[in-house]
Amino acid sequence: MERFDLCILKQNVLVYEEGTYAFILDMDEGDDYHLELWNFEKLDGADINYLNKVYLRLATKEEIEEYQIKFKEYCNRS
Repeated sequence: MERFDLCILKQNVLVYEEGTYAFILDMDEGDDYHLELWNFEKLDGADINYLNKVYLRLATKEEIEEYQIKFKEYCNRS
């Protein structure tokens, strides 16, 4: 994983549900990454937080395309 990659949460962490989208903003806090978290069904916009990298995996091509669709719909509503 690298900075600005789109990742997916592999399990529920804190208030974030498995499947939440996460952009890596910074990777300079050891095992904790600074993330922009998107869950279009639960959050009103993005949330920013630090989470351990063990909870992340890279998004697949299909998940990236799904994110793009959901983000476009979110922008059209806002």
